[in-house]
Amino acid sequence: MEDLMKIDLYELLNISIKAEEKEIKKAYRKKALTCHPDKNPDNPKADLISDEIHILDCFKQEKGIRSDQEFDKKKSAEDLHKEIERLRKEGSRLVEEEKERLRQEILKQRSDIREVHTETKSQEQPRLKVKWKIHKLDESHGGYNQEALEKIFKKYGKAICFVSTKKKGSAIVEFSTATAAQMAFELEKGEPDNPLTLSWICGQPEIPNNSRFTSQPNVKGPVPEPSGDSALTSRDYESLVLMKLRQAEERKKLIQQMMEEED
Repeated sequence: MEDLMKIDLYELLNISIKAEEKEIKKAYRKKALTCHPDKNPDNPKADLISDEIHILDCFKQEKGIRSDQEFDKKKSAEDLHKEIERLRKEGSRLVEEEKERLRQEILKQRSDIREVHTETKSQEQPRLKVKWKIHKLDESHGGYNQEALEKIFKKYGKAICFVSTKKKGSAIVEFSTATAAQMAFELEKGEPDNPLTLSWICGQPEIPNNSRFTSQPNVKGPVPEPSGDSALTSRDYESLVLMKLRQAEERKKLIQQMMEEED
């Protein structure tokens, strides 16, 4: 049998190495006719058929091995393809998850920035800078002092005035609400013979385009005290958040510092 395994069986049967089992059987039977002792009594080598009869089994074994190897290769290829596909899908899923995570993070950051901006803006105490003309030798300060200014601006709501001692004809008015500050900015002109010029320092609200308060350069005389039905509580401003008042001493120090820096 060991000698038989050394023989090139394909050459012995005169067939191709790619021959199928059916072709091998046919070639074997044909070869067996020339080797069988009964068919060839005068052939001294005919008794080799006892060994050559194992040829078909050898072929079957070899075919089985090749078939198993091909099956293993095919299965390995399929498994590899499945693994590659799984990794591809897993990679795509991870990429999508990362993209979604980054998107949510960006949205959260934007939301946090908006909240900080809104909170910072809401914490700003609304302040207006007020200017008027004053002569050097005018002891009446142009007709305006702290008491007079507070009387003027308290028509619009709670207000505190700080008159500059260094810069003549200048003051800062701090309001408790942005609504009151906006009304004063829009409506107040001061005395006709010495009008006031108002400008925002901080806390300016975002006023809708259809706001009823618009500049009125020709307003004369004092503005009447607002009533409960006045614009101070109108729907145009009901969405504005009321500002908390800082302690009076802290406000004085802060405003005094601002006025000194401005001087």
